[in-house]
Amino acid sequence: MKKTSMFVLVSALFFALAACSGAKEEPIPGTYEAVSLYDAPAYQLNENGSYDHGEQKGTYTTDSDRNIVLSPKDAEADITLTAHGSYYYTQDSLDEDTEYGLAPSFDENGRSGQTFTRTMDSSVEMTLSLHDDGTFQLSFSSQSPVFSRGNDVVSYEGSYTLEDDVLHLTWNDMDFPLLYLDEKIYPVVYTKSTEENSTALQASRTAIQDAEEAARQSRWWTPVDDALSGEIISKLTGTWEYTESGQYGLYYRLSIDSSTVDVHIELLGYPAENSGPYTVCNDVILVHYTGGTKGYVAFPYTYENGTLRLYPINSLDDAATNDPGMQFISDEARTNGPWFTKTA
Repeated sequence: MKKTSMFVLVSALFFALAACSGAKEEPIPGTYEAVSLYDAPAYQLNENGSYDHGEQKGTYTTDSDRNIVLSPKDAEADITLTAHGSYYYTQDSLDEDTEYGLAPSFDENGRSGQTFTRTMDSSVEMTLSLHDDGTFQLSFSSQSPVFSRGNDVVSYEGSYTLEDDVLHLTWNDMDFPLLYLDEKIYPVVYTKSTEENSTALQASRTAIQDAEEAARQSRWWTPVDDALSGEIISKLTGTWEYTESGQYGLYYRLSIDSSTVDVHIELLGYPAENSGPYTVCNDVILVHYTGGTKGYVAFPYTYENGTLRLYPINSLDDAATNDPGMQFISDEARTNGPWFTKTA
């Protein structure tokens, strides 16, 4: 009787192991979408061993642990997407907080009370604050390519919970998971797109892109789109003059072509010249002086119903102009001026 029982037990164990060893693993080729709030392009792993990642292309291999090793075509270093359950994460990690240099940690209620920063892709600085009350703030900041004194910032606020080794950030009623492994937080996480999750993945990516665009449009230094820029430039090209009332006799003359502004200034009868390329931004014509005194100046403008009005120069020396929401034209000035006159 004991021998029979032992045979049955061993047989059951054998078949269980055989079933496990014969289980079909998810094939590696496919689309791997970012699931965290860090907006990164998907990895498209192709059947022939090549991959696409935005403009980056290369080849990939896998190992017995399902880790994916990517070899970019024009780079020396490989990139590893490390498998963890249904997730894959990059080696970008938050290792120490900004206050003490302590590793990330959570109390029995899953609360942290720490802030972390990391530079991503050599240009974007990420800051994650996990508050004691279970809320978080996450921001991504990079130097504006148009106005070097300004930072392009996108921010998210919501709540967080720690579930085993997954740190869930909830924003806009959506879940954005990070991984908490070996006292490190991994903020760049991917998962494979399937029929079951593709709709949710697309919705979360769209929400992030909408937030980025809203932040972009709220900055005074954001360039307008090409069509509007061309329309305004056609109105801008020519000569503009402005004389400020008062004892100093301040006089401006702007000579503007399709890409450059030449600025002539007279103060108390003394002239000065400068020039540089310009960009049509949301609220100003932003000029980058390349001759004489270098730096930035801005000419606030309004463009309504085909009418362009150009307002007096702003030197951008005031720190307040680093505020992306800076209002250059008061309601009174918008209605009553003063503004430049186009003379030619």
